[in-house]
Amino acid sequence: MYKAIDARPLPLWVWGVCFLLLMIPAAYYFLFVMGFTPPSKEFTEFNLNRLVSDESSGEQLQVVMFGDSRLRYATLAEEDLGSKLSDELGRAVSVRRIVKDIAVFEDFSGLTETVLELRPDLVVIQEDLLSKERSTYSQWFFSRKYLESLFFGAFSDKKGRDQEKQQVEMSCDALSINETVEQRRAHFLKWARFGDEAQFAPGVAGFLKQAAAKGIVIRGISIPISPRGMASVPPPNELPLVEVGNTSQEFMNNEYCDVVHMNESGREVYSKWLVTFLASEINSQIRKS
Repeated sequence: MYKAIDARPLPLWVWGVCFLLLMIPAAYYFLFVMGFTPPSKEFTEFNLNRLVSDESSGEQLQVVMFGDSRLRYATLAEEDLGSKLSDELGRAVSVRRIVKDIAVFEDFSGLTETVLELRPDLVVIQEDLLSKERSTYSQWFFSRKYLESLFFGAFSDKKGRDQEKQQVEMSCDALSINETVEQRRAHFLKWARFGDEAQFAPGVAGFLKQAAAKGIVIRGISIPISPRGMASVPPPNELPLVEVGNTSQEFMNNEYCDVVHMNESGREVYSKWLVTFLASEINSQIRKS
């Protein structure tokens, strides 16, 4: 006959250790999500390669642009912008338009050091990015995506697949054309917010300071929203430390795919102004040097 063994409860300290082991990764994840939203590794690597490819073309003038999907839809392709700007200036110009959907400036933090080393003739930042910050939901969403990529990226066949498409996609078919103003505003507030008045978004002030120390000129550009979409996106903060170019051209609703993204017609008009603005800024710097 076997003698029954009395089951004894585990000491409290054992339960305490188990609890701590479970809480440490949970606390780390919470702090990670709320305190830091790293840029996408695939996005950074793809665009670093594009920037590095410009280092060997020292004879060309170089322009680097940062923005979100609105910049992509508002401007011609890089090659076309570079060609038109070259015609305007009478010199070869390389344009790197680096865009990311639902972007904040921190998304480009993995690229800024390379841009500073490259010392382009002009850096252009979409005005919204100067003060736009992630919402709490957005921080959680992109941090989760980052961790998934970090731990499971090696098993994903999607790694880097959509990066080139994100830089060039400008089809109205890719957008929700029938989106209402209320839907667009809700969409914006879900993903982003503007900080306190006259406050730069995280990372902007440091980049501006480093660029100024290297003599790199930075300009902001404003991208008009359609008349029916004016109330869909809160206005960005006014930041007097950065000169922002504004077009005087009035855009109509029929020049947009939806309430904020321009179609081919609007793109042609805005790009014509942009080329003139960029040429004027570059010429101004050449005269000073």
